[in-house]
Amino acid sequence: MAITVRHRTVQGIRPGSAERILEAEWNQEHIVEGEGGEGGGVDDGDKGDITVSDGATVWTIDNNAVTTAKIIDSAVTLAKMANINASRVLGRQSSSAGAPQELTVAGGITISGTEVRSPAFTASATAPVSPVVGDEWVDTDTGILYTYYNDGSSSQWVEF
Repeated sequence: MAITVRHRTVQGIRPGSAERILEAEWNQEHIVEGEGGEGGGVDDGDKGDITVSDGATVWTIDNNAVTTAKIIDSAVTLAKMANINASRVLGRQSSSAGAPQELTVAGGITISGTEVRSPAFTASATAPVSPVVGDEWVDTDTGILYTYYNDGSSSQWVEF
C-alpha cells in the first residue's frame, strides 16, 4: 500500500509560494519543497521511492520503499505492534525464530497488574508474612497444606 502525503501551507506564507512543509518525515529529515520565491520546487514525476504529482501537492511513497532498516527502533512501540488480549503474555511458542505470539497464561501462573508470577511454595512452622493469592504453605509441625485464597471480601490461608 502506497502512502500519500499532501502538503500544507505554513501560516503567514502567501498562497502559491514554494515554501510548503510536507506532513511526513523521510530519512529522519523533514522534506521541504522549494527554497522560497514563487513557483520553483519539485516537478511532478517518479523520484525513486517517491512519486510526485498534482503540481507537487501529492507525494506518494512507493510500495516496499520503507523497510525495517529505515524505521527508527524507538518509533516501534508495543501499542503500535498489536492489540493484545487480556491475560496473555508475548513470547514464542515455536522452537524456531519468528514473530512474537500471544501466549495463554496457565499452569498456576498468574498475572497481577504488570507482574507475572507462579505461586510460591513454603515449608515452615509459621505462615509466610506477605503471601499472594495462590501461594501454598505446608505447616511442618502439622503436615497440613494451606493455599492462600481470596473469597471476594478477604484473603486468608485455607486448609487444602
